[in-house]
Amino acid sequence: MLLESIGNRSGFNKHEKAEYAFLLSQARSRNHVVPEGDSIIKIAIDYYAGHEDINRRAWTYVVASDVYDVLGNDSLSIFYARDSEKLSQNVNDTRLKCYANYFLGYMLRCQQPYKESNHYLNEAIRYAKEIGDTSHIIYPLNNLGVNAMYEHKYDEALGYFYQALSYCHTPKWDNYLPVIYARLAATYESKKDYARALECINESIDLIDFNDAIFDTNSLYQFKSNILAGLGMWDSIPYYAEKGLSDSSFVTRGMYNLTMIKWAEGKKDYKNALDYSKHYAEMLDSMHEENSRNNVMEMQKKYDLTQATIERDRLYMKNQRMGLIVLGLIVICLGAMIVLLLYRRRIKEAQRQREEVKAELTRYTMKMMNQRNRRLLADERRRHRLLALNDVIAKVMSTSRRDDSEQLKKHNDMALTNDETAKLIEAVDVCYEGYLTRLHNEHPLLGPNDLALCCMILLKVPNRDIAILFGLSTDTLKKRKLRLRTEKLGINEVLEEWLERESRVYVDAIDAEYAKPEDNPADGEAAPEGETATVPGTDTAPESRPDAEITPDPAPDATTDPDPQESPTPHSAA
Repeated sequence: MLLESIGNRSGFNKHEKAEYAFLLSQARSRNHVVPEGDSIIKIAIDYYAGHEDINRRAWTYVVASDVYDVLGNDSLSIFYARDSEKLSQNVNDTRLKCYANYFLGYMLRCQQPYKESNHYLNEAIRYAKEIGDTSHIIYPLNNLGVNAMYEHKYDEALGYFYQALSYCHTPKWDNYLPVIYARLAATYESKKDYARALECINESIDLIDFNDAIFDTNSLYQFKSNILAGLGMWDSIPYYAEKGLSDSSFVTRGMYNLTMIKWAEGKKDYKNALDYSKHYAEMLDSMHEENSRNNVMEMQKKYDLTQATIERDRLYMKNQRMGLIVLGLIVICLGAMIVLLLYRRRIKEAQRQREEVKAELTRYTMKMMNQRNRRLLADERRRHRLLALNDVIAKVMSTSRRDDSEQLKKHNDMALTNDETAKLIEAVDVCYEGYLTRLHNEHPLLGPNDLALCCMILLKVPNRDIAILFGLSTDTLKKRKLRLRTEKLGINEVLEEWLERESRVYVDAIDAEYAKPEDNPADGEAAPEGETATVPGTDTAPESRPDAEITPDPAPDATTDPDPQESPTPHSAA
C-alpha cells in the first residue's frame, strides 16, 4: 500500500505519527489485511485519548475496535466500540455514528441478551439510510438475522435475511448474495425445512466467485452434506463432506464427523458410525483443551482490558487535572480583572463625585456672587438716582413744615414742574422696583400726573401737601383721586390701600426672584462697565426712556374742575 511505502518516518512529530498510525490501521481494516499486532493502532490511541478533537478520537476508537476484533480480543474490541459510540453522540458526523453503532452491535451479537446488540444494529441501519450507505444496511440486517436465529426466532430471522437480500440485487452489491443465501439455508435447516435449505445452499454455492470469494466455500459444502443427511440422500453425503474438509479446525472436523455419523447410521453401517463417534469424542476432548487454553487467553484479554481501562482513566485524570489547572488560572485572571475593573470604576466614581461637588460648589459660588453683584448694582443705581433726586424729595417733604398762610402765598412757587414731576416718578419707580412701569403697562390710560399722584400716595404724602405740590384745591384733588380709582384703574377699594398692597406684592415678588436659584450662573452677572443694566421686572433701562412732557395744572377755581391734557404715551418713569 501507499502508506507502507513511506520509508523514513523518524522525522515525524507526535501528531504526524498518530495520524500515520490511524490511516494505516484504517486502510488495513478496509482492505481486510490482518495486522501483526496492536502496536500501530496504540500510537493513535495514546495520542488522541487526550486530544481535543473528539471526532478524530471517536474514529480512532472505531478502527481500534475493528483491529482488536481481527486480533480476537473481543473485550478490547467491545471496550473501544462503546467509547466510540459514546463520543459519536457529541459530534455531528452521521457516518461516524453509523460505524460506531454497527461495530458495537456486531461485537455484542453473540452475547445474551441480544436486545442490546439489536438496538445498536438498528441504530446503524437508521444512520446508514440517512447517508445512503447500502453496505452498512446489509451488514446489520445480516447480524440481526443471526441474533434472531440464536433466539430460535426463525421467522423473524428469515424476515431480516430477505430484507438484506432485497438490497443485493444490483451489480454493486451482488457479492453479498452467497452470504445471505447461506444464512437462509441455515435458517431453513433449523426449521427442518431441508428442501428449502438445499435450494438456498445450492444458490449460495452457484453464486460464489471462486477467484474473489468473500465466503468460505468449503464450509458451504460441509453444510450441504448436513442438509443432504436431513433429506436422507446418503449417496451424495461422503462426496460433499470430504469436499468440505478444507482445514483441520475443530469446527470443520466436528461438522464432518457429525455428518458422517448420520451417514453411517443411515446406511446401517454401525461400525463406521462407532469409529466416527470415537473421532468426534476425541475432537470434543481436544475442543475442551482448546477451550481451557482459550479461557486462559480470555483472562489475559480481560487483564489487557483492565490495563487499557486504567490507562484511559489515568489519561482522563491527567487531562482533567490539566483542565482544572487551566480553569483555575482563568478564574484567577478573571477575578483579578474584575477586581481591577471594580477598583478603577470606584476611582472614576470617586473622581466623578469630587468633580460634581466641585462643579456644584463653583455653580453655587458663582450664583451667590452674581446675586450679590446684582444687589450691589441695583443698590448703587438706586443710591445715585436718589442722590440726584434729593432736591425734589426735599421739596416734597418740606411742604409739611410750612403753615397755611405761607402755603397760600407761595402756592404757585411750590407746585412741581414737569421736570421735577418726572424725576419724582423715576425715583419712586426705582425704589419700588419698577412698579409704576408695570402699573402704566397694565393701565395705559394713566398719564404722568396720574402716576405722580400715585407716587405721592406711595410716599404717604398728606392730601394737603399733594394739593399744594400739584397746584390743586383739596376738593379737586379728591375728584381726581376718585376719577383715577374708578375710571382709570377700575377698582372699588380705597385707592391708598390698593396701591400699598399691590406695590408690596410686586416688590416681594421681585425680592423672591433675586433669591431664586439660577439655571445659568452667568445670566446674573453684572453688566460690563459702559453698558446699562435693566431694572428687574422691565425690558428697558430707566435712563434710556424719554421723559414725557407734563403740563402743570391751572390754578384752582371754585366752579371748575381742571383736568389738564395727559400724555397717552408711556412716561419717562417706566
